[in-house]
Amino acid sequence: NASFTADISNNIIQSCPTGIYTDADGQVSNNQITNALSYGIQINDASPNVSGNTIESTGSNSVFYMSGTSTPAFSSNTITGTKEPSVAVSGTISSDTTWTLSNSPYHIVGNVTVASGATLTIEAGVIVKFDAAHGLDSNYRLFVNGTLNLQGTFGNEVIFTSSRDDVYGGDSNGDGSSTSPGTTDWGFIQINNDSSTIHHAIFRYG
Repeated sequence: NASFTADISNNIIQSCPTGIYTDADGQVSNNQITNALSYGIQINDASPNVSGNTIESTGSNSVFYMSGTSTPAFSSNTITGTKEPSVAVSGTISSDTTWTLSNSPYHIVGNVTVASGATLTIEAGVIVKFDAAHGLDSNYRLFVNGTLNLQGTFGNEVIFTSSRDDVYGGDSNGDGSSTSPGTTDWGFIQINNDSSTIHHAIFRYG
């Protein structure tokens, strides 16, 4: 993915706009991040190993953010004092990408496009939550010009729903019970080819 690597490890980061912003492959490990105003770790067009970090009290609804072309590996991170852990996603997916159950839920915070020639695979049980209520004409959408491959099974479906839906993935927007999901909270999934596999999925509030 990225054209270079970096080792970002064993740092203490407090009260910054974003805890760590990286566009490098390599390692992001064993950092202590507290009171980031937005995301704890933001990854742009890169695929680092993100492991052993402690992240407390982020301002964003999601602890992590990755652009569409990023495929980081997350493991053994400790999340405390924040909203339900999730990975925020937006942008264009231009290479084969898998959204994994171990990183679920995924929080769509802008339109996502699967480019022609690319495949987005979503594992069984993954929850995809679209940021809710931006107005019917501006709700976020998933456009598939390449291939969407859902691997859901009976009883372990892939879930597409609103960020206000606390039934799946917990309280992703961090407001307790003050809001409820509703019809047209998010836009739609538009398939622009005949190569996708769509089965054993649940669609709510789109």
